[in-house]
Amino acid sequence: MGKIFSLIRIVFVASAVLCGGLILTGLLSVISYRQYLENGLEASYQTHTSIAALGDLLAQISIFPFISIYVLLIVWTRKAYKISEAAPVNQFERKFSRRMSVGAWFIPIANLSTPKRVISEIEQILDVGADSDASGLSWQSRPIRKSGTWWWVLLITTSLTDRFLLPLTYKTDAEGFLTEDSLYQSTALSGVSNVITIISLVLGIGYLGHITRNAESVKRTRSFNEV
Repeated sequence: MGKIFSLIRIVFVASAVLCGGLILTGLLSVISYRQYLENGLEASYQTHTSIAALGDLLAQISIFPFISIYVLLIVWTRKAYKISEAAPVNQFERKFSRRMSVGAWFIPIANLSTPKRVISEIEQILDVGADSDASGLSWQSRPIRKSGTWWWVLLITTSLTDRFLLPLTYKTDAEGFLTEDSLYQSTALSGVSNVITIISLVLGIGYLGHITRNAESVKRTRSFNEV
């Protein structure tokens, strides 16, 4: 469990760095384009196109960390669910099965919320299971951490923005380059999306780390009792 989270943390950090790079290249692209409009020099335009090309490269590279995040979260959720089954709580109150801990990620539309509901259930159970003073309490009464809710909401928001809203700002001229208004709009929207993504990734590291620590605690307690 700890090893999976370590990988998630590394990929989250890598994704945040790439998002930061996209924000920087976006700003530099706009600045260099404005300089070109002011002085009309070919060198300024070449600088703009070079920075824009670098931004496109970073955008393509960022796809791989986010695919890795998706896969790692599925593996992490399944392992966390399996460990939560050993927690000393009423397991019959659960709404989701172990199979759903994986399947929820692949159900269209439902995968916008159901995976988080599964994780929230695991969170509540492990919170009680890892707290010796909470023994015998109903896990359903355990509050869900707000950081986890914000992590998920921001993650879904940026995903939908990048998939549906950002393409609407792409309007090209006769030569296939973004128009001036389109460049400003896409850069602004992309920048906001990347800032939100970074915030989401930071919240995700803290939230998933909390659940992982509780899972490790429950796992150690189970191993001790078996001995």
